[in-house]
Amino acid sequence: MPLGAFGISAFMLDLQNSLFMVLAAMIGIALQPMALRNMWTSMGRFRAHVEVLAGPPVPAAEASAERLEAQVRQLRGDAA
Repeated sequence: MPLGAFGISAFMLDLQNSLFMVLAAMIGIALQPMALRNMWTSMGRFRAHVEVLAGPPVPAAEASAERLEAQVRQLRGDAA
């Protein structure tokens, strides 16, 4: 279940502390930061190269919206 989204301008919208993050903390599971690279540059191009990247799991007790957003931005880099 994604915790963040992209706006129509390819900028990442702020992550929200969602019910899913609260449940993850209660259950004690880790959250997996993931990013799509080159998604917006691929629009309108047939067979464009889009990468799905995953960072190391973050224990729910250590997770915050700010930390996860920073990791997703690092994974994605400038290639939104």
